[in-house]
Amino acid sequence: MNTERSTAPDDLDFHTLFEQARPQLLAVARRVVRSAADAEDVVQQAFVNAIRAADKFEGRAEATSWMYRITYNTALMHLRKKRRKGADSLDAMVPSVAEHAVQKAAEPPPSADAQLDQMRLREVLAEAVGALSDTDQRIVILRLEQGWSTQQVADDVGLSPAAIKTRLHRARQVLQRQLTPTRALFAV
Repeated sequence: MNTERSTAPDDLDFHTLFEQARPQLLAVARRVVRSAADAEDVVQQAFVNAIRAADKFEGRAEATSWMYRITYNTALMHLRKKRRKGADSLDAMVPSVAEHAVQKAAEPPPSADAQLDQMRLREVLAEAVGALSDTDQRIVILRLEQGWSTQQVADDVGLSPAAIKTRLHRARQVLQRQLTPTRALFAV
């Protein structure tokens, strides 16, 4: 069963989709909810939501893009519920792409000074990416971190590919302006 593009909801093989997309969806959920246990719950709920909404799948985008969107929205709803129950603010709970990328790519630094610099850099990057709009953060996550094509991002976000390219370019410019004053502090 092809889970990449389907034209009818009946063509969706949720078992195969779950097996293929689960690791990526867990990563997305974990970045949003910042807890492995909560991420598992979010992905499970996202698949339940997808099965319930299968008749709304139009086949214009890949099934994995559709599942990403459902997972992302389910994770945000999970945070809102926690917030209503007295959890931290949504902004404080949503990690940035840059923070995740730095953590993922960085090896443990050899010295205490290097560790402190890494920590400061993560904070600066997290603050800079956090200042972007939710849509721009999402575009940055999908395009730069997840490696999605411009067309896939456009389908997921609901904008044209040209708009995605423009917003990504502007987001990079904003990040560059915000990070330029601190560049000298972290020169290698």
